[in-house]
This record gives sequence, structure tokens and C-alpha cells, in this order.
Amino acid sequence: MVGSRPKAGYRLRVLDEKGKVIAERICEDDVITDNVFAIFEGLISGNQITVDKFYSTKVTTTESVDFNEINIKQCSALAPEGDDTYGLVIGSGTGTPSPADDYLFSQIKHGTDNGQMYYGATEEYIPSTTGNQIIVGISRSFTNKTSSSVNVTEIGFVLKIGGTDGSGNSVDVKTLLMHDVFDSAVSVPANGTIAIDYYFQFNTS
Repeated sequence: MVGSRPKAGYRLRVLDEKGKVIAERICEDDVITDNVFAIFEGLISGNQITVDKFYSTKVTTTESVDFNEINIKQCSALAPEGDDTYGLVIGSGTGTPSPADDYLFSQIKHGTDNGQMYYGATEEYIPSTTGNQIIVGISRSFTNKTSSSVNVTEIGFVLKIGGTDGSGNSVDVKTLLMHDVFDSAVSVPANGTIAIDYYFQFNTS
């Protein structure tokens, strides 16, 4: 029996400085970007693909990178602690996400100054199976190490891709795969944390 359509979504939890959960949301993914379909097309056909560079704020002109071959060993979403250029990233912008997005509307950068959040490492979900459901994904925590609350309104899933171009030269890019904007802002208090799990659910029957 053919399984149903895969689902993408996220769960976020806001914890106070003592680790108590003070808010929680579970939502389905808003937008899968054109970059996802370009990558799949390349993996399936073996043809050259073009993906767009990720930007931390809305831009009108974007830069694209051509890949003749993708090297799976050079691809990752598991950004280390402090790296806000890929993995799960967060923002404070508003707008309607689109499959053409290459950016967050306004990314919250890593740091400890007002308006910033401290980015933990992006980690892999251990794949789990319950009945006919298989769930995989990534997770990341962001801590507000400032004296004021920070409002989070958007999430991005950014993949780092490596490979070669048509001349055999090494190329790499960080590209946006998913973009979600909340219906309302999530407030993270001083010394609080927002923990985000981004998951993909597959039903086998």
C-alpha cells in the first residue's frame, strides 16, 4: 500500500531561566522553497542544478550557485554552536513566506547583545518509528542571554551543500529549504530559551 503524503512541521517550546516550559506550539510547515525541488531534481536526474544563496534579511537581488555534482558528504544541516549561517535559524521579521524565498525577513543573529540570541548546536533527531509513522528531523535551542525579552516570529531551515561545478572546481553554498512565519510572536524572556524541533513525518501505509 502506498503511504500518504509526507508532512513537515515543527514544535517549539519556550522555557524560563529555571527550565520550566512556559509556552508551546506545534505547527505544520508553511513553505518548502524552490531550492528543495532543485536539489531533488539533481539527485534524481544527475543533471546540473542551481540553488540560491541564503540571506539573513530580505533582498531584491540574489546570488545563485551552479552544481554539476553534489557531494553528500559535504552536505549538512548540523551547524555547530554559535554558527547562525545554517541549520535552524530564527528571525523577528513579518510577511508572507513564498517558495521563492532565499532569506528570512529579519534574522536574529547569534550573540549576547540586546536583540540577539545565543545559538546552540543544531542536532539530529534520532529517527523514530511508531506504528506506521517514521519521524526524522533536527532540533536547536536558542538562549536569550540579555536583560530584555526577545520576540521570535520566523524560522528557517538552511542546508549547507558542497560539490563541484561544471569545470570540476569545488563550490559550496548555504541555501534555505523551509521558511515559517508565526501567526503571532513568541516572546523569550531574559535568560530564557526557545527550543525548536523541526520534523518530517512519513507514513508507510
